[in-house]
Amino acid sequence: MNSAFFVTTNVVITKNQSQTTCEEDKDNKWHASCKNDSDCTKGDVHMLGWGVKTGRCVNSSREAELRVCEIYGWCPTEQDILPLGDDKVLMTRVKNFTVLIKNSVEFPKFGIKRRNILDSMSKNYLRQCNYRPDSEVDKYCPIFKLGDIIKHGQAISQEDAKQIWITGVYTGGARKLNVTHPPAGMVAIDIHWECNFDYDEEFCKPEYKFRNLEDGQVGRGWNFRHAYHYVEDGIHKRTLVKAYGIQFFISVTGRGGKFDILNFTMNLGSGLALLTLATVLCDIIVLNIMRKRKKYRQAKIDKVGLLAALTVAYENSDSEKLTYM
Repeated sequence: MNSAFFVTTNVVITKNQSQTTCEEDKDNKWHASCKNDSDCTKGDVHMLGWGVKTGRCVNSSREAELRVCEIYGWCPTEQDILPLGDDKVLMTRVKNFTVLIKNSVEFPKFGIKRRNILDSMSKNYLRQCNYRPDSEVDKYCPIFKLGDIIKHGQAISQEDAKQIWITGVYTGGARKLNVTHPPAGMVAIDIHWECNFDYDEEFCKPEYKFRNLEDGQVGRGWNFRHAYHYVEDGIHKRTLVKAYGIQFFISVTGRGGKFDILNFTMNLGSGLALLTLATVLCDIIVLNIMRKRKKYRQAKIDKVGLLAALTVAYENSDSEKLTYM
């Protein structure tokens, strides 16, 4: 079973957009920059652009001495600028947020259902507990601090944790957000149930592990856009929000077992049969494939001959005893 949830750590907000004409985003220079109108094919739509080109080449208001194509679309186009400006963090306490994870599993073969909120947990306990892997009690608490998830994660180094919680690397100006290293990340929360139902089912409890899913430096993090639409003075407008954050992926695995006499006897019988077969296979390999197969064959024949002679001698001895009596 898999699930996920997203926690926003920072946003880029573009207010009061309406459908009209404006300059293309200057950051898309390789397809937006131009020298004259002939460089902007009317009706052309680029996959990474913000609208349909009108065929005009205009001066950029965001960068001096730069000309870009004019577009028709939601204007003004997005700029990667933080809402509070400078180096101020929008959400400084995100790592102190808590999340309650509810998980239920079923072992239909044994008719057993379990959930990670244990029967021994009271309402008062759940109000105050936080997951702590070094505590015999709190290691089963289903309430997690986001900061602790990153802290206790396997294969999450201090540098990875810093990258996940970073609020932005600023370049090219005091308020410019470097979108190559966004303040975001991807983390896995693994819940595993390892249960032996020969004991009481109350001993069947979950185990939590956390992993960093980031790999490499290109395309790190997680972000998505959503818009709030409204009408102002009869004009359809919207506020576009680009949300950076941490995507937590939850995966659940489990294994339950119980002693069964039928399976035990079947496995035992199969094992004994394999032992008998192993002797035959060894004889075939040693007597026909090995380099010293002639010596092995001679030794086996001598051994068999000796056993036969001893058997005959023993039988003759018994016969003499019977005759004497």
